[in-house]
Amino acid sequence: MQEEPAKSPAAQSGDAPLNQSLKREHDPNYGPAYQGTDFIESISVKKEGGRVWPMIWLVAFILCVVITIVLLV
Repeated sequence: MQEEPAKSPAAQSGDAPLNQSLKREHDPNYGPAYQGTDFIESISVKKEGGRVWPMIWLVAFILCVVITIVLLV
């Protein structure tokens, strides 16, 4: 149920009035039959890769609290 956006007069004529590289083109090689692979299949994660981020956020939070106290006192 998607509605097609209204086309401006410049878009209807196929001309890009200011920049020719902005001209709308259709790639005939792309279509429903040419879908890529699922991106989840190509993701690799290190075994303990996510354990360091909570420590980084904790250090950043403590640093912000210390800076705030110094500026307010």
